[in-house]
Amino acid sequence: MGGMGFRDLRSFNLAMLAKQGWQLLQDHGSLLYGCFKARYFPRCSFLEATDCPNSSYVWKSLLAAQPILKKGCCWRVGNGASIRVLKDCWLPSQPTHKVLFQPVVEEWEWRVSDLINWQEHKWDKERIEAIFHKFDAEAILKIPLSRRVVQDLLVWTHTKNGKYSVRSGYHVAKQLKLIDCKVGECSTQRAPSQIWTKIWKANVPNKIKVFAWRAGQNVLPTLDNLILRRVIEDATCIFCQSEEETVLHALWGCGVAQDVWAGSAGCFQKSGTVCYDFRHLVEEVLAKRTAEEVDLFWVTCWQIWHQRNTVSHGGVLQHPSRLNRRAMDYLREYHEARDHLAVTGTSPDEVTQAWQPPPCSLYKLNFDGAMFDGGDSSGYGAVIRNDKGEVVVAVSAKGGAVSDSEEMEALACRKALEVAVDTSFMDLIIEGDNATVMKIVAQFQQESYARIGLIYEDIWSLLAGFNSVRVSSVRRSANNVAHVLAKHARLVENRLFGWRKTPLQLLMLCT
Repeated sequence: MGGMGFRDLRSFNLAMLAKQGWQLLQDHGSLLYGCFKARYFPRCSFLEATDCPNSSYVWKSLLAAQPILKKGCCWRVGNGASIRVLKDCWLPSQPTHKVLFQPVVEEWEWRVSDLINWQEHKWDKERIEAIFHKFDAEAILKIPLSRRVVQDLLVWTHTKNGKYSVRSGYHVAKQLKLIDCKVGECSTQRAPSQIWTKIWKANVPNKIKVFAWRAGQNVLPTLDNLILRRVIEDATCIFCQSEEETVLHALWGCGVAQDVWAGSAGCFQKSGTVCYDFRHLVEEVLAKRTAEEVDLFWVTCWQIWHQRNTVSHGGVLQHPSRLNRRAMDYLREYHEARDHLAVTGTSPDEVTQAWQPPPCSLYKLNFDGAMFDGGDSSGYGAVIRNDKGEVVVAVSAKGGAVSDSEEMEALACRKALEVAVDTSFMDLIIEGDNATVMKIVAQFQQESYARIGLIYEDIWSLLAGFNSVRVSSVRRSANNVAHVLAKHARLVENRLFGWRKTPLQLLMLCT
């Protein structure tokens, strides 16, 4: 199967069988589901089903692929009535997708719907923070909720669209096989090609990309590798003096490295992932972290390795906070240098874009979002202007915790449309500066299995009520007023500005 990218025939077969299992989880109206449901799992779902005497070969084959679906499936919260708080997988940001710590209070048949404030369609924040551990509470509060009453949905976490694919199932099957065997394989056999592609596309200096590739290939000159080459005889870590120095130990497991990660702005230790080698750690980081956090991860690894080399050659061990500060500064300076080179290499017309007024009979809605405190809170800004450029409605509102920039922009779009509906503007041109979000919004689909698909479904439901609407993506320079309003939300809870103000007067109010 080399031409298709599948090199392990058993894992490929299991991935294909898992595709049939996925159909059992999604299509409850099929004849196949009805037969298997009545015969093998009448009182539970396929994920909880077990083998039974005299079962068919087909059923035994489907059960062989069940671990793949168990590892990759997660509930997307709708009304929460189908999700058990402590038993089901419904926290996408947690390593096991489940509640990690036993809550203070446990109720019988506890459902996620019991944690939602249905009057405001928001999480019951006070109750959640009082009952759950801090890490679990943060993970719960980051899950976006729909404004509508919708059903819970089982989604696949290893694809962006939330639907199972044989390719992603194959990689999960390979990971499960490696965990069972605990045996290393060569790079081409065990790691998906996406890992190396993402390393080379990382927004970090080339020398750090090379370092990341060498670390993933396990060719760094760690003490265990030097022993294999008969350079030295003792592989004990020079810092902790308790374990053998491998790539994973040097960059992650050693106490010196752990002190650095504990103070990192990326909060990488919160993942709680137990990794058996460095490449497994990289797979987890790439799967669960944003591109910006992955860049910080690589720069921090490089700083830890650089300090290890410095100390081994007679240097002084530096304070962890200094390494974290240097990693942040180094990454910021690199991005600023790249942005400067990109700007100086293009003409001003290609970089900036001015806001354009709408036609006489329409209004233009611009929106933007902002993240504060590393995503612990957010802000949304929206402004509606007429053909003369006058501001007829503007709002600055504070939001909750968000996981990434796409979720932030989608929530900002939903908030902006709700403001437009409340103020009865039904003929709009909608502009945002996130091309990914605007492309999805313009598709006007009925449903989405993606992690934040409920937000997009809310947006499409709101758009269906407008008389006429056009959606387009613009540069930040043409969306500056909405951007300032989003930043201003850090200082206010919810602010609606006056009518018929010029954009300059609005900006003065925000500053």
